[in-house]
Amino acid sequence: MRSANTQAVPEKHPWDVVLLLTTFACIIFCPVAEAQPQAPAHQATFEKDRLIDELCGVYRRIEPLPGLRVHYRVDIEELVDRSKTVQMPAFAWAELEHALRPSEPAKIYIRFKHPPWSGSKGSSKQVVYDDVAAGDGKLFVEIADPLSATTAKGDPKRKATAARLTPISQPPFTVGARFYFLYLGYAGNLDPELGRTERNRYPDGYWLPKGLEAKRQAYQVEPNLEKVDGVACHVLTRSGLDQMWVQTEPAVMLRRRQIHWGDGQGLRQNVVFGDFVELVPQLWLPRSMLVENYAAPWDAKEVVGRAVCRIRLKVSSLSAEALPDGLFRPDIPIGATVADSASSSGKVTTFVNRPGMDPFELAAAELERQAAVTRRRFWLLVGGVILGLGLLAVVGVWFFRKLRERSWRTEHSSGGK
Repeated sequence: MRSANTQAVPEKHPWDVVLLLTTFACIIFCPVAEAQPQAPAHQATFEKDRLIDELCGVYRRIEPLPGLRVHYRVDIEELVDRSKTVQMPAFAWAELEHALRPSEPAKIYIRFKHPPWSGSKGSSKQVVYDDVAAGDGKLFVEIADPLSATTAKGDPKRKATAARLTPISQPPFTVGARFYFLYLGYAGNLDPELGRTERNRYPDGYWLPKGLEAKRQAYQVEPNLEKVDGVACHVLTRSGLDQMWVQTEPAVMLRRRQIHWGDGQGLRQNVVFGDFVELVPQLWLPRSMLVENYAAPWDAKEVVGRAVCRIRLKVSSLSAEALPDGLFRPDIPIGATVADSASSSGKVTTFVNRPGMDPFELAAAELERQAAVTRRRFWLLVGGVILGLGLLAVVGVWFFRKLRERSWRTEHSSGGK
């Protein structure tokens, strides 16, 4: 008899044996798939060209914007005696507004509030100047209080402003007080180095993105990632000149940059970018910058190689809205002294702006008249050249026919003898 707790043993099916043997054969004879090696978290994986293209792509997203407007403040901390270097802004703080139309780079607006320049005489520290500069594509105007001019010789009691009109096409032409775009590396208006002395120029190909694209062969990606403010970044290096720390996740952002005075020379600028905001899809721009300017090789020997000032930049608003054309042609106040070098063929004409007078329109009309004269002269020259060539062709044909006629007569007179 079988016990009550005895369990029936299931019968083995021949296919179960086959399956078991097959499993053992696969384990023994089939190669084990190797796990793909993963780059350590500290190792760079971006190829150079891809990293450069990604970074330049950020700046390319700026170009089609209908407008770019930023309000910000800069505070300057002096680290050495101001008399030892010229690499220090001439004011302790400033509040600025920048507006530009990236698709039309000659259209730019700058409002620049600042205390008197360091070392200015005859002015109170309580005075705050509210200067404006703007370009409408043809003319550039600077509207400034007299004391904030370079000479700083104005009368403190004088309330009138001074304005200067310059044609954008007339070199040398530079635009000052562009801190946000200067440090970001986006030129913002024409050639940012035009009119500067050679020793003050940045290394060739500094400006992004064109400079980076043109000099891409000179850059390389460092093998290891480095952190900036706790964020892992790829390091893009142009030996002895330029170094950029680029964040790639979750989006591409320039987190830090160091510029040298020249190949193998000392550090010129160290910039750290932070507080990024996604202005439009895939375009992240910084709202804070910490800039350290270093002494130039020609500064006092005791400060060469040292940081001479620290500039803190903080953005209060940043937008990408369309900008009205009128912004780029600000009103020149009635009573302002206007120095007009735009409508006098290079000569400066000084006058006082009166009611009913529009210096912009006067200068623009004169520029158009000069352009019309130039075009007329050009077409007169072209017409003269064409007429001259036509006359030369007619004379040539007439002369050739005369030669043939004389030759024919000579031949016939010889044959008749």
